[in-house]
Amino acid sequence: MPCYKPIAMRKYRLLLIVTIVLFLLVNTSQLWDDMFGAWAFPAFIFLLVVYGLLLICLLYQLFLTIKEKFKNKPRVYLTGIMILLLLAMYVNPTGIINFDSFEGPDLLTARRVGVANCHTVLKLKKDHSFYLRETCFGVEKFSGRYTVDNDTIRFDSGVTSRG
Repeated sequence: MPCYKPIAMRKYRLLLIVTIVLFLLVNTSQLWDDMFGAWAFPAFIFLLVVYGLLLICLLYQLFLTIKEKFKNKPRVYLTGIMILLLLAMYVNPTGIINFDSFEGPDLLTARRVGVANCHTVLKLKKDHSFYLRETCFGVEKFSGRYTVDNDTIRFDSGVTSRG
């Protein structure tokens, strides 16, 4: 008789799917976080609540796994996957992949923290393109081209992505 029962894994499917979807959302957040605009903060709170609930579910699954002495293989697999994914999200909350590295090296990076912990980041690239990101109860992104005249940096009107 096989020790793996496909029917037994069905009851863990929802928990596994929610964990994987949260992991994918967190790891791709740099690609979509500016689309939410003023809803970015409530979306962050929602993801934080889901993470907390998954952490509680993980502790419960871990308790049951130890209580059953690791005999329920689907539960052991679920617990292991949840530990890996939730730990990866805790260690790298902005995602495992650094999408900024695909844009090329930075020539200059300037950061400013304002009131209410609002962040502004300006990055000048070698190919004379710039990237400005403002985060304050929402995300705004600006990008375009720049030119340097002696001690003056001139920014051309670029693409705006307002959230």
